[in-house]
Amino acid sequence: MDCCPNAVNASEVNNKIEKIKSLVKTAMPVYSSDIMVQEYPKDNLVFAEGESGNTLYTIQSGAVKITKIVNNQEVVLAVLNKGDIFGEMAILEDKPRAATAEIYEDSTLLAINQANFSNLITKMPEMVVRLTSIMSERIWLLYRQLANTLLENPVGRIWDALITQLEKNSVDPNSRNSYECSFGYKELAGMAGISEPESQKLYSQIFTTGKITVKDNKVFIDDIQEVFKEANFYRRAQKNKDNKNK
Repeated sequence: MDCCPNAVNASEVNNKIEKIKSLVKTAMPVYSSDIMVQEYPKDNLVFAEGESGNTLYTIQSGAVKITKIVNNQEVVLAVLNKGDIFGEMAILEDKPRAATAEIYEDSTLLAINQANFSNLITKMPEMVVRLTSIMSERIWLLYRQLANTLLENPVGRIWDALITQLEKNSVDPNSRNSYECSFGYKELAGMAGISEPESQKLYSQIFTTGKITVKDNKVFIDDIQEVFKEANFYRRAQKNKDNKNK
């Protein structure tokens, strides 16, 4: 509302804001542009899709969920952790935020804006290298998310979204070790573009395999190799179906 006070739905939005004010337990922290180290409690927004912004963030501690509205549905793009960078397009070009950043766990962020970026490059040249790596990773992740949409079976899309996150974190697909993800089942289903009502219907199909469980609201993998096998089963099934339809 600060960015677009005269928007078409401004009145309706203001009414909704007034209704939910009493439900808000913690006020959203507000920092001036010269404060680089910023702390946010769980469930706060750092920024919302569509709003203006000129600051990128690197996570010092905690976790941040990145979401986007697609066809009136929230899609989880990623759950980022310590060392990850987000909001980088604000530095590279002057355009509205392309996604929403929500604090998934209490977090400490380092805020970098256009005013202090040049000075930061001089003092921390490794930041430029990290940004280049992040942009390459974004392109790879976009490709994988597009490939995920081609899987017709929603259960298969969830398994595929899971191994996409494992691949993103360079987890060995042949490992027989266990692995704790940084996100829960709701976020995993969101990464596959599946609505919450539909994801609940698929819950039993995912967890009766015994290959993953939920511990402390985080997806826990007992055997990494078995999860990759499960995802590859659905990939092969889709490929065989596509070949038959040619």
